[in-house]
Amino acid sequence: MRNTRIDGSNYDALTIDGVRTGRPQLSIIVLEQEESRCHRLVEVEELQQKLDSVQMYIDIGGKAEQFQTRMVTLLAKLGFQASPRAEGVAFFPGQEEGWKRLPSIRLTRAEGALTMRVHASDTLTAYNAVAVNSTPDDVYQRLMRGIVEAEKLYNEYGKKGTYVSVTRS
Repeated sequence: MRNTRIDGSNYDALTIDGVRTGRPQLSIIVLEQEESRCHRLVEVEELQQKLDSVQMYIDIGGKAEQFQTRMVTLLAKLGFQASPRAEGVAFFPGQEEGWKRLPSIRLTRAEGALTMRVHASDTLTAYNAVAVNSTPDDVYQRLMRGIVEAEKLYNEYGKKGTYVSVTRS
């Protein structure tokens, strides 16, 4: 539909949510949506950086296998899917296949030493989260619940270990 401005020029009318508007107002809406999207991207990047900061290490000698078994049981109770890897175990924050596209907690074992970190934090995106009916914040919270519980186990075994180090922001 064509409308006429006071100065006599014509413009196309658009309808947004049942309200007729002109293109200038549409531009404002698009800019607000873009600004909101950029804000959400910054928030997701901050979550990714926090996940990247997680590092745990413990050297417990012969108790390493027992520790790994307890970790698998602990995280499984929290809803994580344990997936064996050549170097240890990957823990995905959900059971469905789509969760494998999101960050995971990795437990790596080399003789009596075990390390834990978050793998592929850059895959924490709105697109990947929506694929499992979730949000980046929910995925982050799930991972952090697992990390907090894992930290407790690290600290428990750290009393028996040669060396323990836990870092997270």
